[in-house]
Amino acid sequence: MSIDIQQLLIFQIIADVILCIAIIFLLRAIVKDIKKKPQGVDEKTLLEFRKMLDESQGSAENLLQALDEGKASLRGIAGSLNEKEKRLEILIEQSEIQLKKLNVKSSELADSSPGNKYEDVIRMIEKGL
Repeated sequence: MSIDIQQLLIFQIIADVILCIAIIFLLRAIVKDIKKKPQGVDEKTLLEFRKMLDESQGSAENLLQALDEGKASLRGIAGSLNEKEKRLEILIEQSEIQLKKLNVKSSELADSSPGNKYEDVIRMIEKGL
């Protein structure tokens, strides 16, 4: 049972022909399948796309509205903080003025003699301090 070269070549040629026929058959089947499919978009897919587009636009509008509301609330908070800052500055100025007055009065009391101390207290009571 020895196979010579001539038989091997014939076997190889037959195998190549069979593979070529199989490839041609598969190519024809693919071409027929491609031709059967419609080239445009079907109505169902188009409706789904429109629905998703409408939902997307609605979501974008809601997002923009939420951003605008956030900006408005931040502006309100900023205004409130500015008012509080001004009030704090006024209070700090008033407290500094009161401290200066107290420092002046305490230095006046320290400078006065012990005998005059009571007179100064009486004078301060009369002034309403």
